[in-house]
Amino acid sequence: QGFDVARGLPELPPEPQEPEPAATLPEGEGDGDWENWATWGTMGSDLSAGPWWLQDMIEVEATDAAKSREVPVAEPAQAKARTGKPRQKTQDQLWAEYCRQGQMSPDKPGSLPRRPSSVGLTFEEYSDRNTADFEALLEMESNDGWSFCCQRNEVDIFTRRFAHLPLLSFKGVARIPCPQGIKEIAERIVEAPERPLWDSMCAHGAVLQAYKPFYQVVYLQIKAPAPIVSNRDLLLLGRLRLEEDGGVLLSVRSMQHDDVPPLDDFVRANFLAGGYIIRPTSDPAMFDVKFCGCVDVDGWLPAWVKDWVMWEQGLTLGPFRNFMSKR
Repeated sequence: QGFDVARGLPELPPEPQEPEPAATLPEGEGDGDWENWATWGTMGSDLSAGPWWLQDMIEVEATDAAKSREVPVAEPAQAKARTGKPRQKTQDQLWAEYCRQGQMSPDKPGSLPRRPSSVGLTFEEYSDRNTADFEALLEMESNDGWSFCCQRNEVDIFTRRFAHLPLLSFKGVARIPCPQGIKEIAERIVEAPERPLWDSMCAHGAVLQAYKPFYQVVYLQIKAPAPIVSNRDLLLLGRLRLEEDGGVLLSVRSMQHDDVPPLDDFVRANFLAGGYIIRPTSDPAMFDVKFCGCVDVDGWLPAWVKDWVMWEQGLTLGPFRNFMSKR
Protein backbone atom coordinates (compact mmCIF):
# COMPACT_ATOMS: atom_id res chain seq x y z
CA GLN A 1 0.00 0.00 0.00
CA GLY A 2 2.79 2.37 -0.82
CA PHE A 3 6.28 3.14 0.38
CA ASP A 4 8.19 5.98 1.94
CA VAL A 5 11.52 6.66 0.28
CA ALA A 6 12.68 8.59 3.34
CA ARG A 7 12.48 5.42 5.41
CA GLY A 8 15.22 3.82 3.43
CA LEU A 9 15.38 0.43 1.79
CA PRO A 10 15.17 -2.68 4.01
CA GLU A 11 17.50 -5.57 3.35
CA LEU A 12 15.83 -8.01 0.98
CA PRO A 13 16.76 -11.63 0.23
CA PRO A 14 19.26 -11.96 -2.64
CA GLU A 15 17.95 -12.88 -6.04
CA PRO A 16 18.68 -16.48 -7.06
CA GLN A 17 19.26 -15.55 -10.72
CA GLU A 18 21.42 -13.12 -12.64
CA PRO A 19 19.77 -9.70 -13.12
CA GLU A 20 18.21 -8.98 -16.48
CA PRO A 21 18.84 -5.77 -18.41
CA ALA A 22 16.33 -2.99 -18.10
CA ALA A 23 13.48 -3.16 -20.59
CA THR A 24 12.43 -0.24 -22.79
CA LEU A 25 8.80 0.69 -22.29
CA PRO A 26 6.57 2.01 -25.09
CA GLU A 27 6.43 5.78 -25.25
CA GLY A 28 3.27 7.19 -23.74
CA GLU A 29 2.41 3.99 -21.87
CA GLY A 30 3.10 2.98 -18.33
CA ASP A 31 2.49 4.02 -14.79
CA GLY A 32 2.86 7.79 -14.90
CA ASP A 33 5.83 9.45 -16.60
CA TRP A 34 8.30 6.60 -17.10
CA GLU A 35 11.15 8.88 -18.15
CA ASN A 36 10.91 10.80 -14.87
CA TRP A 37 10.58 7.55 -12.95
CA ALA A 38 13.65 6.07 -14.62
CA THR A 39 15.75 9.08 -13.64
CA TRP A 40 14.48 9.03 -10.06
CA GLY A 41 17.31 9.04 -7.55
CA THR A 42 19.80 10.35 -10.20
CA MET A 43 20.21 6.81 -11.50
CA GLY A 44 19.68 7.75 -15.13
CA SER A 45 17.72 5.81 -17.71
CA ASP A 46 20.06 2.83 -17.34
CA LEU A 47 18.86 1.32 -14.07
CA SER A 48 21.80 -1.11 -14.00
CA ALA A 49 24.07 1.88 -13.42
CA GLY A 50 22.56 2.44 -9.97
CA PRO A 51 24.04 1.57 -6.57
CA TRP A 52 25.07 -1.96 -5.62
CA TRP A 53 21.72 -2.82 -3.99
CA LEU A 54 19.88 -1.80 -7.14
CA GLN A 55 22.16 -3.88 -9.36
CA ASP A 56 21.37 -6.86 -7.18
CA MET A 57 17.63 -6.22 -7.36
CA ILE A 58 17.03 -5.24 -10.99
CA GLU A 59 14.50 -7.57 -12.54
CA VAL A 60 12.57 -5.41 -14.96
CA GLU A 61 9.58 -7.09 -16.53
CA ALA A 62 7.98 -5.40 -19.56
CA THR A 63 4.75 -7.35 -19.80
CA ASP A 64 2.07 -7.02 -22.44
CA ALA A 65 -0.30 -4.15 -21.62
CA ALA A 66 -3.24 -6.31 -22.65
CA LYS A 67 -2.38 -9.14 -20.24
CA SER A 68 -5.04 -10.66 -18.02
CA ARG A 69 -5.55 -8.73 -14.81
CA GLU A 70 -5.36 -11.91 -12.76
CA VAL A 71 -2.10 -13.82 -12.73
CA PRO A 72 -2.47 -17.62 -12.74
CA VAL A 73 -0.72 -18.94 -9.67
CA ALA A 74 0.31 -22.56 -9.24
CA GLU A 75 -0.77 -24.10 -5.96
CA PRO A 76 2.02 -24.78 -3.48
CA ALA A 77 3.13 -28.36 -3.05
CA GLN A 78 1.82 -28.29 0.52
CA ALA A 79 -1.69 -27.25 -0.54
CA LYS A 80 -3.40 -30.38 0.66
CA ALA A 81 -5.05 -31.44 3.86
CA ARG A 82 -2.69 -31.41 6.82
CA THR A 83 -2.84 -34.71 8.61
CA GLY A 84 -1.80 -33.91 12.23
CA LYS A 85 -4.48 -34.59 14.84
CA PRO A 86 -7.94 -35.36 13.46
CA ARG A 87 -10.41 -32.55 13.85
CA GLN A 88 -12.75 -32.97 16.79
CA LYS A 89 -15.30 -30.39 15.64
CA THR A 90 -16.74 -29.43 12.27
CA GLN A 91 -16.64 -25.89 10.92
CA ASP A 92 -20.38 -25.65 11.56
CA GLN A 93 -19.89 -26.50 15.25
CA LEU A 94 -17.01 -24.02 15.54
CA TRP A 95 -19.10 -21.37 13.81
CA ALA A 96 -21.93 -21.83 16.32
CA GLU A 97 -19.43 -21.29 19.15
CA TYR A 98 -17.93 -18.30 17.33
CA CYS A 99 -21.32 -16.61 16.97
CA ARG A 100 -21.92 -16.90 20.72
CA GLN A 101 -18.99 -14.51 21.29
CA GLY A 102 -21.08 -11.53 20.26
CA GLN A 103 -23.44 -10.01 17.74
CA MET A 104 -22.67 -10.68 14.10
CA SER A 105 -22.86 -8.07 11.38
CA PRO A 106 -25.69 -8.95 8.97
CA ASP A 107 -25.29 -10.54 5.56
CA LYS A 108 -25.17 -8.18 2.61
CA PRO A 109 -26.48 -9.68 -0.65
CA GLY A 110 -25.56 -6.57 -2.62
CA SER A 111 -26.08 -6.28 -6.36
CA LEU A 112 -23.71 -9.10 -7.33
CA PRO A 113 -25.14 -12.58 -7.86
CA ARG A 114 -24.32 -15.00 -5.05
CA ARG A 115 -21.40 -17.30 -5.81
CA PRO A 116 -22.91 -20.70 -6.75
CA SER A 117 -20.19 -22.56 -4.87
CA SER A 118 -21.66 -21.31 -1.58
CA VAL A 119 -25.23 -22.46 -2.23
CA GLY A 120 -26.61 -25.66 -0.74
CA LEU A 121 -23.47 -26.52 1.25
CA THR A 122 -22.66 -26.75 4.92
CA PHE A 123 -19.87 -24.51 6.19
CA GLU A 124 -17.73 -27.64 6.58
CA GLU A 125 -18.26 -28.61 2.94
CA TYR A 126 -17.54 -25.09 1.72
CA SER A 127 -14.36 -24.89 3.80
CA ASP A 128 -13.16 -28.24 2.45
CA ARG A 129 -13.71 -27.06 -1.12
CA ASN A 130 -11.39 -24.12 -0.49
CA THR A 131 -8.70 -25.98 1.43
CA ALA A 132 -5.98 -24.91 -1.03
CA ASP A 133 -6.40 -21.21 -0.17
CA PHE A 134 -6.23 -21.86 3.56
CA GLU A 135 -3.24 -24.16 3.23
CA ALA A 136 -1.43 -21.56 1.13
CA LEU A 137 -2.07 -19.07 3.95
CA LEU A 138 -0.91 -21.49 6.64
CA GLU A 139 2.26 -22.14 4.66
CA MET A 140 3.17 -18.52 5.38
CA GLU A 141 2.61 -18.74 9.15
CA SER A 142 5.90 -20.27 10.36
CA ASN A 143 8.98 -18.03 10.31
CA ASP A 144 11.06 -20.83 8.78
CA GLY A 145 12.48 -19.65 5.44
CA TRP A 146 11.57 -16.00 6.03
CA SER A 147 14.11 -13.17 6.25
CA PHE A 148 13.64 -10.64 9.04
CA CYS A 149 13.38 -7.19 7.51
CA CYS A 150 12.72 -4.68 10.28
CA GLN A 151 10.56 -3.77 13.25
CA ARG A 152 8.46 -0.62 13.21
CA ASN A 153 5.69 0.45 15.55
CA GLU A 154 5.94 -2.94 17.30
CA VAL A 155 5.34 -4.84 14.04
CA ASP A 156 7.94 -7.37 12.88
CA ILE A 157 8.31 -7.49 9.10
CA PHE A 158 9.56 -10.51 7.16
CA THR A 159 10.01 -11.23 3.44
CA ARG A 160 10.33 -14.47 1.50
CA ARG A 161 10.28 -15.82 -2.04
CA PHE A 162 7.99 -18.74 -2.78
CA ALA A 163 8.61 -20.80 -5.92
CA HIS A 164 4.92 -20.75 -6.87
CA LEU A 165 4.53 -16.94 -6.54
CA PRO A 166 5.98 -14.44 -9.06
CA LEU A 167 6.97 -11.72 -6.56
CA LEU A 168 8.33 -11.28 -3.06
CA SER A 169 5.93 -12.18 -0.24
CA PHE A 170 5.57 -10.14 2.95
CA LYS A 171 4.55 -10.93 6.51
CA GLY A 172 3.72 -8.53 9.32
CA VAL A 173 3.54 -9.93 12.86
CA ALA A 174 2.05 -8.07 15.83
CA ARG A 175 0.46 -8.75 19.21
CA ILE A 176 -2.84 -6.89 19.45
CA PRO A 177 -4.89 -6.37 22.63
CA CYS A 178 -8.63 -6.87 22.38
CA PRO A 179 -10.62 -7.53 25.57
CA GLN A 180 -13.74 -8.14 23.45
CA GLY A 181 -12.18 -11.32 22.05
CA ILE A 182 -10.85 -12.74 18.80
CA LYS A 183 -14.13 -12.30 16.96
CA GLU A 184 -13.91 -8.52 17.37
CA ILE A 185 -10.45 -8.46 15.74
CA ALA A 186 -11.56 -10.71 12.88
CA GLU A 187 -14.66 -8.60 12.22
CA ARG A 188 -12.90 -5.24 12.36
CA ILE A 189 -9.83 -6.10 10.30
CA VAL A 190 -11.94 -6.99 7.25
CA GLU A 191 -14.54 -4.24 7.73
CA ALA A 192 -13.67 -2.37 4.53
CA PRO A 193 -15.65 0.86 5.23
CA GLU A 194 -13.64 1.32 8.46
CA ARG A 195 -10.25 0.74 6.88
CA PRO A 196 -9.61 4.41 5.92
CA LEU A 197 -9.93 5.24 9.65
CA TRP A 198 -6.71 3.36 10.45
CA ASP A 199 -4.96 2.76 7.12
CA SER A 200 -3.67 6.11 5.84
CA MET A 201 -3.09 4.72 2.33
CA CYS A 202 -6.69 3.51 1.94
CA ALA A 203 -8.93 6.19 0.41
CA HIS A 204 -12.15 4.16 0.24
CA GLY A 205 -13.46 0.75 1.25
CA ALA A 206 -16.79 -0.99 0.70
CA VAL A 207 -18.30 -4.41 1.34
CA LEU A 208 -20.03 -5.32 -1.92
CA GLN A 209 -21.38 -8.66 -0.75
CA ALA A 210 -21.27 -10.82 2.37
CA TYR A 211 -22.69 -14.28 3.02
CA LYS A 212 -21.40 -15.44 6.39
CA PRO A 213 -19.71 -17.68 7.24
CA PHE A 214 -18.90 -18.45 3.61
CA TYR A 215 -17.34 -15.38 1.99
CA GLN A 216 -17.42 -11.65 1.47
CA VAL A 217 -16.42 -9.42 -1.45
CA VAL A 218 -14.75 -6.09 -0.68
CA TYR A 219 -13.54 -3.20 -2.81
CA LEU A 220 -10.62 -0.96 -1.78
CA GLN A 221 -9.05 2.15 -3.29
CA ILE A 222 -5.40 2.75 -2.41
CA LYS A 223 -3.68 6.14 -2.68
CA ALA A 224 -0.60 6.45 -4.87
CA PRO A 225 2.62 7.00 -2.89
CA ALA A 226 3.93 9.52 -5.46
CA PRO A 227 2.42 11.72 -8.21
CA ILE A 228 4.08 9.70 -10.97
CA VAL A 229 2.39 6.49 -9.82
CA SER A 230 -1.27 5.75 -10.46
CA ASN A 231 -3.76 5.00 -7.69
CA ARG A 232 -4.59 1.34 -7.19
CA ASP A 233 -7.82 -0.48 -6.47
CA LEU A 234 -8.51 -4.06 -5.44
CA LEU A 235 -11.52 -6.35 -5.70
CA LEU A 236 -11.02 -9.00 -3.03
CA LEU A 237 -12.68 -12.28 -2.10
CA GLY A 238 -12.30 -13.17 1.58
CA ARG A 239 -13.05 -16.55 3.17
CA LEU A 240 -13.15 -17.66 6.79
CA ARG A 241 -11.92 -20.82 8.49
CA LEU A 242 -12.03 -21.46 12.22
CA GLU A 243 -9.31 -23.40 14.04
CA GLU A 244 -9.85 -25.70 17.00
CA ASP A 245 -7.27 -23.78 19.04
CA GLY A 246 -9.62 -20.79 18.83
CA GLY A 247 -7.72 -19.22 15.96
CA VAL A 248 -9.21 -17.59 12.87
CA LEU A 249 -7.95 -17.79 9.27
CA LEU A 250 -9.05 -15.10 6.82
CA SER A 251 -7.85 -16.01 3.34
CA VAL A 252 -7.74 -13.22 0.77
CA ARG A 253 -7.49 -13.42 -3.00
CA SER A 254 -8.25 -11.04 -5.85
CA MET A 255 -11.24 -11.76 -8.02
CA GLN A 256 -12.73 -10.38 -11.21
CA HIS A 257 -16.30 -9.41 -11.90
CA ASP A 258 -17.78 -7.71 -14.95
CA ASP A 259 -19.94 -5.50 -12.73
CA VAL A 260 -16.86 -4.10 -10.94
CA PRO A 261 -14.33 -3.18 -13.65
CA PRO A 262 -11.22 -1.09 -12.94
CA LEU A 263 -11.90 2.65 -12.99
CA ASP A 264 -10.18 4.88 -15.53
CA ASP A 265 -8.03 6.61 -12.91
CA PHE A 266 -6.98 3.38 -11.16
CA VAL A 267 -4.81 0.38 -11.88
CA ARG A 268 -6.30 -2.90 -10.63
CA ALA A 269 -3.82 -4.63 -8.32
CA ASN A 270 -3.81 -8.39 -7.74
CA PHE A 271 -3.67 -9.93 -4.28
CA LEU A 272 -2.32 -13.31 -5.34
CA ALA A 273 -2.35 -15.24 -2.06
CA GLY A 274 -2.38 -14.71 1.69
CA GLY A 275 -4.58 -13.07 4.30
CA TYR A 276 -4.76 -12.85 8.09
CA ILE A 277 -3.95 -15.43 10.76
CA ILE A 278 -5.25 -14.61 14.25
CA ARG A 279 -4.28 -16.81 17.20
CA PRO A 280 -5.17 -16.62 20.92
CA THR A 281 -2.38 -16.34 23.50
CA SER A 282 -2.14 -17.25 27.18
CA ASP A 283 -3.60 -13.80 27.87
CA PRO A 284 -7.32 -13.95 26.94
CA ALA A 285 -7.24 -10.25 26.02
CA MET A 286 -4.17 -10.49 23.74
CA PHE A 287 -3.90 -12.03 20.26
CA ASP A 288 -1.13 -12.79 17.81
CA VAL A 289 -1.98 -11.42 14.37
CA LYS A 290 -0.12 -12.11 11.14
CA PHE A 291 -0.83 -10.36 7.85
CA CYS A 292 0.87 -12.23 4.99
CA GLY A 293 0.63 -12.20 1.26
CA CYS A 294 1.92 -11.55 -2.20
CA VAL A 295 0.49 -8.59 -4.11
CA ASP A 296 1.15 -7.61 -7.71
CA VAL A 297 0.52 -3.86 -7.93
CA ASP A 298 0.47 -4.24 -11.73
CA GLY A 299 1.06 -1.36 -14.12
CA TRP A 300 4.37 -0.58 -15.82
CA LEU A 301 6.45 -0.94 -12.69
CA PRO A 302 9.60 -3.06 -12.78
CA ALA A 303 9.71 -6.12 -10.54
CA TRP A 304 12.37 -4.64 -8.25
CA VAL A 305 10.07 -1.71 -7.47
CA LYS A 306 7.19 -4.09 -6.75
CA ASP A 307 9.46 -6.07 -4.43
CA TRP A 308 10.63 -2.89 -2.75
CA VAL A 309 7.15 -1.67 -1.84
CA MET A 310 5.91 -5.16 -0.94
CA TRP A 311 7.33 -5.35 2.56
CA GLU A 312 5.46 -2.25 3.78
CA GLN A 313 2.08 -3.97 3.43
CA GLY A 314 2.58 -5.70 6.77
CA LEU A 315 3.13 -2.40 8.59
CA THR A 316 -0.62 -1.74 8.48
CA LEU A 317 -0.93 -3.94 11.60
CA GLY A 318 0.58 -1.06 13.61
CA PRO A 319 -2.15 1.52 12.97
CA PHE A 320 -4.77 -1.24 13.21
CA ARG A 321 -3.53 -2.06 16.72
CA ASN A 322 -3.81 1.64 17.64
CA PHE A 323 -7.32 1.71 16.19
CA MET A 324 -8.38 -1.32 18.24
CA SER A 325 -6.92 0.11 21.45
CA LYS A 326 -9.29 3.07 21.21
CA ARG A 327 -12.46 1.03 20.78
